[in-house]
Amino acid sequence: MIYNDEGELLEFNEAFDYQLLQKVLPRLTGNDPKTEKALKVLFSSAQDMSGMNQV
Repeated sequence: MIYNDEGELLEFNEAFDYQLLQKVLPRLTGNDPKTEKALKVLFSSAQDMSGMNQV
């Protein structure tokens, strides 16, 4: 994200999506309730962030 800001490579939301796909989601494994809860919180947070930019 730092290099993206410095080089103005991508829009913030697009860069953030790539970071989630490359760094966060691969670490979430399994099908237990903790994983489900983590994914729901992540999804909710992502929706909140996308709503802030549509004002």
